[in-house]
Amino acid sequence: MLRIQLENRIPLEPNLPLSTPFVIFVDPAMSCNQQCKFCFHSSKNIKGIMQWDLYKKIVSDIRLFDSRIKTLRLYGFGEPLLNPHFADMVKHAKDEQITENIDTTTNGSLLTPKLNLSIIEAGIDRINISVIGVNAEQYKSFSNYFIKFEKYVDNIAHLYHNRKQCTIFIKINGDVISKEDQQKFLEIFTPISDGIGIEHTMKCWYDFDMKDIPTNKEVGV
Repeated sequence: MLRIQLENRIPLEPNLPLSTPFVIFVDPAMSCNQQCKFCFHSSKNIKGIMQWDLYKKIVSDIRLFDSRIKTLRLYGFGEPLLNPHFADMVKHAKDEQITENIDTTTNGSLLTPKLNLSIIEAGIDRINISVIGVNAEQYKSFSNYFIKFEKYVDNIAHLYHNRKQCTIFIKINGDVISKEDQQKFLEIFTPISDGIGIEHTMKCWYDFDMKDIPTNKEVGV
């Protein structure tokens, strides 16, 4: 899947200026239910859910471009599934035919079988899930959020087994867990994902000091 996507990419430089953007980010929620130590949400009280009327206006504006965009990314600085209209947002963009693909990135903690099915039926093409740890204690320590880890995994497994057209990619920050836990992550999530990755920590918030998290200066993300 990833190889095919790379092969179909259009070189950017010879095609500038673009009459239609390749990718547009729309943030369903600035709020987040977790406070991960590498994220500004751990130190700033940022709230906000995108209103439905504003989203419909954005979709209408995107239709004014010469052609469909390649990807609509329904995520940004918060947890997108906090928006109660998330599945409706996916379906509306699909119905309006403004984009070739729709994806999102979520921490996955709000997934339920009911929500899973509504998002899949709405037509989403890819869901990236950011895992924080491999047990409830790591989640509480790193993100100040209690999670029933077995239930969390079950909900992701349900999403995977009912994914239809959707690709499920699961990733974790490898700089904050041991090598043994990295292996445990792979053992747990490889069978319920189409792609999996172990990432690294880099400083990306200009006014946020990750004093409790070491920045990996040897490799990229």
